[in-house]
Amino acid sequence: MTFEINTLNGPAVNSPYGLVLLSDLFEADTERGVLKWKRRPIELHTSKRAFAAWNARFSGRLALASVDAKGYKFGRIFDQGKLAHRVLYAIRCGHWPTGQVDHINGVKSDNMAKNLRDVSISENHKNVAISNRNTSGVIGVWWNKPTQKWVAQIRAGQAEPRLLADDTGAADFLHMAIAVGNHPVAAQQLG
Repeated sequence: MTFEINTLNGPAVNSPYGLVLLSDLFEADTERGVLKWKRRPIELHTSKRAFAAWNARFSGRLALASVDAKGYKFGRIFDQGKLAHRVLYAIRCGHWPTGQVDHINGVKSDNMAKNLRDVSISENHKNVAISNRNTSGVIGVWWNKPTQKWVAQIRAGQAEPRLLADDTGAADFLHMAIAVGNHPVAAQQLG
């Protein structure tokens, strides 16, 4: 078997061969979201010594299991940084994601199959966690000091409806969010 080491870099990533290479490199438990390194053939190494050293150190161990500052699991494949959730998605689905891979439950290190979905950037932004700076308790609702009123805002496509509210602004926002944008976080908060 002949391997092209740069298969995972650039446009070749989306090729069927790139997916075959992934399955040759990893033992994947996509249901649990775990990757382990498979024993690599000598053709992937520059010498017998490098072959023996790599397999002794990595074969059978967790792969792409470091956690970055944002909370995503990642690692290196042939000196190229890769996110574990994208690799797991590609192995499970048989193609690379076309958009972003959303962690449905918001836990960025939870790469179980039921927690990953391929979505657009705008769809992924609907699944954001509430900021720790949020004082209203509702995404998209803030207190406007100059007007002394709550402001609720949601973007659905290009439309950006705003609602000025009184003390019940948060509840009004939730109803508006569901009506206008099918906002999943708002729907969970409401009901």
